[in-house]
Amino acid sequence: MSDSRTDTTLDSLLNFVKETRGFDFTGYKRSTIQRRVAKRMAVVGAERYDDYVDF
Repeated sequence: MSDSRTDTTLDSLLNFVKETRGFDFTGYKRSTIQRRVAKRMAVVGAERYDDYVDF
């Protein structure tokens, strides 16, 4: 997956979380968010951000 595609998909995930759960991560460093989301995705067995949203 290209970096721009990954960024777009991560942005979609973060917007989903903001709209559905009320958590706004815009103040966090991008690398921190990517690392934390990747760790959580590994725990639940999601390979892509889209899979994680479906979880």
